[in-house]
Amino acid sequence: MIEIKLGTPQPIDCPKCKDKYGYKVVQRVQKYLDTIYDADGNDNGCVYSEHEKVLVQLKTIVCANCNTKLPFKCRP
Repeated sequence: MIEIKLGTPQPIDCPKCKDKYGYKVVQRVQKYLDTIYDADGNDNGCVYSEHEKVLVQLKTIVCANCNTKLPFKCRP
C-alpha cells in the first residue's frame, strides 16, 4: 500500500470517479469555547478559540468528490 505525506499530490485515481479530485483526511480535534455572561448572569453568546489541537488523525483517506476510500494511506 502506498503511503503519502499530508499535502502530497494525489498519487492514484479514485476507483469510483476514475480521476483525481483530491482527498480528505479525517482528524479529531480539540477546541475551546468561551461562554460569555453579562453582569446580570445572562448568556451573552460564545467565542471559539483560534487554537485547535489534533487529537487523532486517521490514516484512511477518502475521495473529496464521492467519499470512496482511496487505495493509499497518509502520514502527518
